[in-house]
Amino acid sequence: MSEARLRSLMLSGITALKTGELNSARNYFERALYTARDHDLLADLWFYMSEIESDEAKKRNALDEALSYRMTHARARRSLAILNGTLKVGEIVDSNTIIA
Repeated sequence: MSEARLRSLMLSGITALKTGELNSARNYFERALYTARDHDLLADLWFYMSEIESDEAKKRNALDEALSYRMTHARARRSLAILNGTLKVGEIVDSNTIIA
C-alpha cells in the first residue's frame, strides 16, 4: 500500500476518533497498521490506537508500541506519564492559553 494511502487511512481514523466513531477509527488504524512500514507512521498509528482504548492495560500497551517505534514521540510520552501518575493533567501548560 502506498504511503499516501496509509496517511489517508490514518487521517480518516483521526476524523472518526474526533467524531466519537471509535469502532470506525479502530478499523482505519488497524488496516493502516497491518501494512505500514515507516516507523514514524507506526508510532503515530499506535498513539492514536491508545486514544481509542478505555482499558488501562491496552492503552499502556499501545503507548509502549508507539514508543518502541519512536522513543521521542512527545504525545505518547505525555500520555504514558499521565497514565503512570508522574504527570497530572492540571500541570500541563496549554500554549494556546494566554496567562494574564
